[in-house]
Amino acid sequence: MLTTRQAYEPDWKLASADAAAAVFAANGGRVLAGPMDISIGRPAIEKDPFGNRLVLLDSTKSTYDTDESSAVTGVS
Repeated sequence: MLTTRQAYEPDWKLASADAAAAVFAANGGRVLAGPMDISIGRPAIEKDPFGNRLVLLDSTKSTYDTDESSAVTGVS
């Protein structure tokens, strides 16, 4: 279902999604998905002890290319 009422979900870019997910879990957070491999690196989706969802991403493999409107046009 398509909706405009998405919950706020901050994205955090960091050096290691694996290390961050482990710290999160050790301090009361919950790993919802990942860490997993994608074309640019490794993301993980976490839920903090207060119920907030966060996306953790390391872009260790590459980065997304974007155009002037910030639309993704490729991976380099």
